Amino acid sequence: MNAPKRLFDFAHYAAAKHPRPDALNTKVNGQWQSMSTTEFIAKAEKLACGLIDLGLKPGDRVGIISTTNRTEWNLCDQAILSAGGVDVPMYPTISQADYTFILNDAGVRFCFVSDPELRDKMEALRADVPSLEGVFTFTPTEGSACLDDVVARATDAHCAELETRKAAVREEDLATLIYTSGTTGTPQRRYAQPPQHRLERRGGSLAPARRPHRQSPELLAVVPQLRTRVCLRLPHQRRGRLLR
Repeated sequence: MNAPKRLFDFAHYAAAKHPRPDALNTKVNGQWQSMSTTEFIAKAEKLACGLIDLGLKPGDRVGIISTTNRTEWNLCDQAILSAGGVDVPMYPTISQADYTFILNDAGVRFCFVSDPELRDKMEALRADVPSLEGVFTFTPTEGSACLDDVVARATDAHCAELETRKAAVREEDLATLIYTSGTTGTPQRRYAQPPQHRLERRGGSLAPARRPHRQSPELLAVVPQLRTRVCLRLPHQRRGRLLR
């Protein structure tokens, strides 16, 4: 296949050019569990189909929160972007007030979390987040739906829709919203230049971003001595260049 252009293309490129039996690895109960490149793509696409069945539309936002490095984080990321969604990764240790703000500000519809503790945090604030329709743990957990429950919703009809959505995603489409930590209270939305980097300033003043050593256009943001919360709006082409 041709060089990857959208973020979800990277896995397909790897499968075609450099497939591995251990593309992703997670330690579970002291033992490493591996997932091959093809297994990763297959499960991520089923997860994407399940999200479509849940009603995810292009441009919808989906949260991801994990306390550890997990294969499931990558599965969610791949699935959300393949379905045309926008993922909103969040820190696992921020306050309930910060979670509430981010979820409402981004308009998050669904959220994937790594463990019951994070699930409980999300469930505790659902009354304050009208957009939040579902919370799913990475692995089966008593009393809650999980990632595999979403995968199980996939059908052939959804797979056809997924291919249509993947084909419609452009390099410049928004892929990820990243909220950084800050100290100035509730942010206000304002766009900052340059527009192609989609760096969104929220409250306070934003220090000028520095370019990388080679002056390449792949800068996302390097903000020295940041004293405000910032939301980085990353299109596929900008976030993807970090992976090359």
